Amino acid sequence: MIFGADAAGAGEPARGGGEPSVAGADPTRVQPAAGGGGGGAPLPPPGLGGGGYGDGPGPNGAGRDARQRALLAAAGVLAIAIIVVVVLLATHSNGSTTASGSSTTAAPSTTVAATTTTAAPSTTSTLPATTTTTTTVPPPATTVAPTPQAALNAIAATLGPTYAVSPIAGQDKSMFAAIDHPAAQSGGGSTVVVDVYQYLNGAWQPQASVPLGADGSTGLLLPASQHATPITVTALTGSADPDYAVTTASASALITTIVSDQTGKWRAVPFQAPSGTVIGVPDAIVRQTTIAATFNSCTPTCATGGAKQVTFAYKGGTFVPLAG
Repeated sequence: MIFGADAAGAGEPARGGGEPSVAGADPTRVQPAAGGGGGGAPLPPPGLGGGGYGDGPGPNGAGRDARQRALLAAAGVLAIAIIVVVVLLATHSNGSTTASGSSTTAAPSTTVAATTTTAAPSTTSTLPATTTTTTTVPPPATTVAPTPQAALNAIAATLGPTYAVSPIAGQDKSMFAAIDHPAAQSGGGSTVVVDVYQYLNGAWQPQASVPLGADGSTGLLLPASQHATPITVTALTGSADPDYAVTTASASALITTIVSDQTGKWRAVPFQAPSGTVIGVPDAIVRQTTIAATFNSCTPTCATGGAKQVTFAYKGGTFVPLAG
């Protein structure tokens, strides 16, 4: 045991883990100096030296400090872990936002590509302009030629109200027609003229003009509107071209004259009538190869005489009466 002045040194901690100075003493309270010495110094508080209160290992103080340090270390590690988790969450959130933004901003990139694509016409428009001139050529005017009959009627219409037009005979270049009309005579008065036409190159071409009033045996024409003095087509002479039976009107009968080119020239064919040679016969009936005319027999007189029918046939350039 230590007494007196040596008691102060007894409180020094034992270096290197020395034993406490009082064996079995309660470290929580101050022990008086043994042996009745009143001048002994009190023991230092725990942790400041002395047995069980130094920084060496002890049954209570050192364990409590270790636990506190462990708790503090654990709290620090937990705090660091929480901070790391928060940082990771924040980083992940920012990364998602950034990724989402990247995905969002990717759409304008597509739009820009579309804009670039639509800019191609602008590049094309910089090429030199090509002017295409389309000239519309109107089709040539189509002139519809009148039919031969219409053209013939148009000619007749220029002759005044009194005329007659024959039917068209033949085909192609052998088409013939005749028109009769009044015409003034050189010696005064008027007569009937028959104009003969042939259709050539799409038009009626005049071939002959035959007067009928030379011997006074023919009559006059009546207005065309009456259709009383027509022209008909016949084949009495055997000519390759048509013959025309021309009707005129006298004071007492209708007169028939035959116009033909059987001899190579268009003319009025004469008849050997009972009264002499004439170019017109009264009240005639035209058959296939003959023509019958009705005359006054003048028996016993012309005023009281009866009718006599005579049939004629073409022979030797004239119409002669048949026996019977």
